[in-house]
This record gives sequence, C-alpha cells and structure tokens, in this order.
Amino acid sequence: MGQAKPIKRKKPGPVGTGKTAFVGLRLEPALTAKLDAWAHRNAVSRSEALRRLAEKALACPTAQDEELQMMARPVRRESSTRG
Repeated sequence: MGQAKPIKRKKPGPVGTGKTAFVGLRLEPALTAKLDAWAHRNAVSRSEALRRLAEKALACPTAQDEELQMMARPVRRESSTRG
C-alpha cells in the first residue's frame, strides 16, 4: 500500500488583510434604524455609511473644537454614599 497524504488543517476565520483596523460598535436599535435608513437613502452598506458619517463629523470645524474641549475637561464622577 502507498503512504497516506497528511491532512492539511484549515485555520479558522478569514485571512487578515492588514489594510485597516477593525472597529466593533454596539448601537441602540433606534440609532441602528436611523443609520440603516441613511445608508438606504445613499445606496451604501451600513459599514460605508458609518465611514462616511464619521468623515463628515470629523471634518466639521465645530466638531473638532468640541472634541478638544471634551478632552481638556476633567471627568467628574458622582460619589456614592453608603449608609
């Protein structure tokens, strides 16, 4: 008899492209519906809609100003009282 060929095992998951970072996001159902409606009106996928909306928001000068202000503000945490 001949020798058996070794079985090559597949690696799980798709091969990474290394081109862009993956960003996971959880949205409330109402916001998801608004996003999907925007994507439908603009004939793009949900992912492309997120990319375009993020680009628009970050290109807005007031958004950048607000972002810098938020980063400069100290985070205030409410103190809890236990009794």
